[in-house]
Amino acid sequence: MASVAVGGDATAELLKTLDLGDTLAIAAVNAPAQSVVSGDAAAVQVLLEHLKESDTKVKALTVSHAFHSHRMDPMLEEFRAVAESLTWDPARMAIISNVSGERAGPEIATAAYWVDHVRKPVLYCEGVRAALKEGVAVFVELGPDPVLSGMGAQCVEEGSPRWLPSL
Repeated sequence: MASVAVGGDATAELLKTLDLGDTLAIAAVNAPAQSVVSGDAAAVQVLLEHLKESDTKVKALTVSHAFHSHRMDPMLEEFRAVAESLTWDPARMAIISNVSGERAGPEIATAAYWVDHVRKPVLYCEGVRAALKEGVAVFVELGPDPVLSGMGAQCVEEGSPRWLPSL
């Protein structure tokens, strides 16, 4: 996986230009000018080299798996079977979906939603914007490094909302 200082649409165009077939996918769109790409290690390396030549900020990510790409396909059926064995209840509060970037509906309480979540891109920036429409004024980032708070702030107008790290 690699973090690239390129927005979602531009990243999609870049992947078409590199013509690496289905070996790379957009794993996340975190800010207007920041995406994550995932896929085969060799294809990620081609992307890294291409972007370094163009002076685009890029960083290889240290991960255990190429999440949100075809590399997750081998585990999807087993994951689906486990997810289908669970009892799902409707959400009792508003939840913003990382799959749609919008307020989640009843689909969030299904195995199919969570299988899609493993495979589809995370639409973090769209989710931040949707949360603002729901009236969220404070975001708390749970984690050791408040990286997403900075990216989330890029998705909204300056001065709103408030971003708080927790660790």
